[in-house]
Amino acid sequence: MNDKGVLLFDALSYIDEELTDNGVEKPNKNKKRLAVILIASAAAVILITASVLIGLHHNDGRLSGEYPDDIVRTASEYDKIKLTADWPYYSTAKELADAATHIYSGTVTDISFAVIDYKTGKEDGSPQSKSTNRMLYTVYTVGDIVSRKGETAGTVKICKPGGIAGYKEKEQYDLLTSSGLNYEGIPVYDDNCSLCIGENYLFCVKRGYGDYDNVVNLTQFACRLGSDNAAAILRSASAGSSGAQATSPVLTPVELNSYSALQFTVSPINEAKLLYIDFSKANEEQSGNLRYFLKTVRSKNNAVPYFNGEKMKLSEEKGYSSITLFASDLYGLPGIYYHPESYRSVSYIQVTYLPERIMEKSGTATASEIIAELAPNYPNVDNLGERYSNIYNKDITLADRTVTALVYEKKDDTRITVRFFYDGLSVTVTGEPGYLNGEWFSALSFGGF
Repeated sequence: MNDKGVLLFDALSYIDEELTDNGVEKPNKNKKRLAVILIASAAAVILITASVLIGLHHNDGRLSGEYPDDIVRTASEYDKIKLTADWPYYSTAKELADAATHIYSGTVTDISFAVIDYKTGKEDGSPQSKSTNRMLYTVYTVGDIVSRKGETAGTVKICKPGGIAGYKEKEQYDLLTSSGLNYEGIPVYDDNCSLCIGENYLFCVKRGYGDYDNVVNLTQFACRLGSDNAAAILRSASAGSSGAQATSPVLTPVELNSYSALQFTVSPINEAKLLYIDFSKANEEQSGNLRYFLKTVRSKNNAVPYFNGEKMKLSEEKGYSSITLFASDLYGLPGIYYHPESYRSVSYIQVTYLPERIMEKSGTATASEIIAELAPNYPNVDNLGERYSNIYNKDITLADRTVTALVYEKKDDTRITVRFFYDGLSVTVTGEPGYLNGEWFSALSFGGF
């Protein structure tokens, strides 16, 4: 892919140059003709650049069949009752975004179970209940909410029909018994979609009655932030939010395929228009975080990964962007995802900037101390959560310094995640442990565009 943002400015600069041929200046008529041609070319480049920033050519909006199954299961202790249901399935991001009344990102802070009356949407665990509409639900409590469609704030509870096989089965069975639902086992749907405490997701739900948000279906109600499905859903939600019924901003990811396109995107003239942010509607925190992030990217000039002293080569896999800019991501802050050429070994490098209040304290603090200040509920050395088998501090030598990183080892994933801080920049690297070794990190640094 050409660096179209740079091409635009180069083309315009030629108009003012003296055009010579073997040292002889050309007639003014030729200069004007060439100027017209270059201006027309520049106009075409502007249109191309706009399409790059919107990301229309990366994804036609069709959703992949991937969904998270992140919970760590143990051996089953109780019999199961397998349930089936004819849920709607959404083939495209637009269909899913239109079906959801509310879309938001957030962190799962708790997983519990409840007996709920599916007609009223309210909990009804009494053994004396006369209702014949009760069943077991899995309840995901979600915090650190960033609203994408509809108004959502604070903490929400999402109910999903059925229990979870291999997870707190005694708790589920005891709840059924105490509620008077004397089933011959735990009712579960055979969808294998599950979420994990401490992880961040994009949620698509329906809200209208009762005390809970309801899933749009069993597998498409949640997807991992940073995934292609999440990016497509957010683009579709953004397109639908321009009408009169839009009640909250949609912070849209921007998909790019070159460093120069990223530089063009974060430039001052694109701060509102090209990132599709209506600052008059966005809440104050979202607007402030994004403005601060863009300003800091430009001023600190260290958001680009370098490898062996050169800009890291990015993946060129057809149909996928190599850079994605999220207006709200990890910790509710804006972030940039880079997908390296060696993406099969290094899944991604994500960067964001610490808020000013924390950046001032980050000079001597360890990675675990900074994360505890930034996101107290996020998994840490003293809070492994459900998904991690080990979290520990480790000194890592980069190309230009040594940092104290926090290393995350998952129970159900061979990859590790390494998080550290670099002049106010929060860096997260996820990949295979055999590849993310001392030699690899010793070649890594960060610099400007």
